[in-house]
Amino acid sequence: MFGAQIRRTALTLAMVAATGMLGACITMPPPGGNPGGGGPGEPPPPQVQTRTFNDPQVGGRWVDLCYAEGSCRQQRQIDLFCQQQGYDQGISSYSRNTVIGQTNVRLGDQSVCRSTGFGNCHRVATITCQRTS
Repeated sequence: MFGAQIRRTALTLAMVAATGMLGACITMPPPGGNPGGGGPGEPPPPQVQTRTFNDPQVGGRWVDLCYAEGSCRQQRQIDLFCQQQGYDQGISSYSRNTVIGQTNVRLGDQSVCRSTGFGNCHRVATITCQRTS
């Protein structure tokens, strides 16, 4: 261990001497340290994963923008869809008017919305989900 310390000090001095005229500053990680941050024995930072679902469906029906009949809680609807897919939450969504005659499902109470063509139903076109592992 003492030899490793000498080699490390010699390397640091050589680097300082080589770059000293350029005014550069070199920082060496501590022995046994993690170059990505954290010290020995600390877990790595969490990994964030995202996935975008295009034209999401549940049970063969388009996902409606509203969570339940009479309860248009959009964020709750996309969060529930993402959780059903193994993600923590929904971070964004895009919706559009449902085509006349098309039926969407509301995940909160499994009720459906049948489009009359007058903007009474909105289906989710894309949902981006996120999880941290």
